[in-house]
Amino acid sequence: MLTKYKNPPKPVSGKKPKTKSRKTDTPTPPPEDGTRKEGTDFFNSISVKAQILPSTVELRTDESRASGVILGTAAGKAYVLTAKHVLWTLRAHDGPQDPPSGYDISKYGTRGIRIRYELADLKREPSKEALVTAINFAGVTNSDTTWTYDAVLMECENEAFVNFVKANRFIKPREIWRYTKTLPEKDEAYALLSKRDYKFMQLGFGKPKDPDLTGLADNYEDCEGKLQCKVSIPVADTPAPGELVEPDSHKERTEWQSFSNAIELRADNTCSTAGGDSGGPLFSVSNDLSEFYLVGVTTGANYYADDTLRKETQINNNVATYWEPMFNYCQETFLTVE
Repeated sequence: MLTKYKNPPKPVSGKKPKTKSRKTDTPTPPPEDGTRKEGTDFFNSISVKAQILPSTVELRTDESRASGVILGTAAGKAYVLTAKHVLWTLRAHDGPQDPPSGYDISKYGTRGIRIRYELADLKREPSKEALVTAINFAGVTNSDTTWTYDAVLMECENEAFVNFVKANRFIKPREIWRYTKTLPEKDEAYALLSKRDYKFMQLGFGKPKDPDLTGLADNYEDCEGKLQCKVSIPVADTPAPGELVEPDSHKERTEWQSFSNAIELRADNTCSTAGGDSGGPLFSVSNDLSEFYLVGVTTGANYYADDTLRKETQINNNVATYWEPMFNYCQETFLTVE
């Protein structure tokens, strides 16, 4: 998910020897004070980390991986929220080949989409696996053909996973009022986005760095496939969800040039999400670190709230879909008391 250092080490040139050949010393890595360590330290400081740790799951196919977040159970099924665009990335496609609705579960090969779950700690791989049995658009109008929400539900009927979600669901039916009170728009401001009494973090199983990033230390820690944490902050341009547009460099895309109901997060080349993090949760955590809320799921990509930023820029991967409207659509599905 993150690059390891704030500033990648640069080669250190030694003194020019008498032989007139130039010697270059092996670069010394800087202290590990980068954004990955920041995210790890923050996660480990949270008093509710034991509740958050089981929330994030990996979605895996033979071609690719993505992330998701458990929601709840109903009628013998468990539900995982993820980004809708992973319907293509899990088939190793760069973009839509068919409408989202055309990607039923039969399109993912004989081994299908697997949910990998149950973690011993941060920066670990999941220990168990279950099969996705259906793709569910949560009844959102046109959600299978438009990008109003880059979000979709995965259903699973595996008994062991259903029991896991029942035991680890963080949105309890008896506490639904906390979400209905806190997430929606109030007084023309979104409580969890516009106020600064919450900290934000993203979780995912993505690549340790984007392959286009160069100049990183040779001893770069490879955490791909392991749960990682990114400390995130909504930018001032998006104190509330809105439509975000893609840079001109990708304007040949017609199906997903913009996303609605999305928020932009601060990110740069050393603090970003990466391939495989899509669909992972964005949580807000209270300053006393004692309570948390699911705010959205990672979309990634270089999308911006300000149209003047539609240009070639650094790799940021800085967008999450705000899920409160989706919550209104699917809460009855996954919060059934069982």
